[in-house]
Amino acid sequence: MKGSQYLQILLPILLVFLQPGNPLPSPGDKLREFGTIQRVSILTSACDKCGMTRLGRINLKICGGGPEPCCSVTNIGDFNGDGFNEGEIDNYSGNELEGCFNYALSTSDGPSDLSLTVYHEGSDGGQLDWVEVHTNSHSVRCPLGFWLDVFTSIKVACFAV
Repeated sequence: MKGSQYLQILLPILLVFLQPGNPLPSPGDKLREFGTIQRVSILTSACDKCGMTRLGRINLKICGGGPEPCCSVTNIGDFNGDGFNEGEIDNYSGNELEGCFNYALSTSDGPSDLSLTVYHEGSDGGQLDWVEVHTNSHSVRCPLGFWLDVFTSIKVACFAV
């Protein structure tokens, strides 16, 4: 392809972005639109006795949005009574996410700005490999891999998937 052919292709694209009201997006602008939470997926570890019954509860706190700084889900596994089986992924959406459904991650510039704290309470412990938070535009994975029992909490870092 000759230089004039490149110019014929690139010039119209550049003109669209350089029109008034259409500035070139900056990296911060792109990431500021991290979306609203639509689904949370949890992978229970595939080790012996890593699953949980109703005697164990998992609560989540997700921070990085607004207008409130954080949202929470209490006893996320109680909705279908058949979650947290060893080696299985459980998906939660809509009203199952309580105040986290449609929570806007408006103050997150990226996955590292998202804060996830997992709380366990109850007599039946378990181990989770990861929690994924899915918005209408992005997904992040927050790895755990720790045994949770009685009253345990852990704050974990997340990365894009």
